[in-house]
Amino acid sequence: MREVFRKARSMTTWGDTFRALFYGPGWFPGTPRLGDPDTFPDVKAPRVKYNPELPRWQEIYVLIHFIIILLLHQKWITKLAVPLCLTKEGCSGEQNNHHVLHSEESRNSQSQMTP
Repeated sequence: MREVFRKARSMTTWGDTFRALFYGPGWFPGTPRLGDPDTFPDVKAPRVKYNPELPRWQEIYVLIHFIIILLLHQKWITKLAVPLCLTKEGCSGEQNNHHVLHSEESRNSQSQMTP
């Protein structure tokens, strides 16, 4: 990060300063936005895969917390969810049917008001 700011401060115009900050790290004045591919270093060495090993107790700890959060999320979703009823067939329960009937009555009264 320090090198990016050092490169930005070395630019002569404000536009080049901002380009040095927001364009790719290989950018210099006169090159494409992501830099000149010919100037990139040639990386041939295989990279080591990042795969840290956790102790068994940490894996169990993470699994238990994942399950707890999953169950709490499911409980909150079912508790907070408001059913969307557009037709009588789409709703179940007396309260939902009352909502549908009320919305149909208001729709009918509005249609009677228009000439």
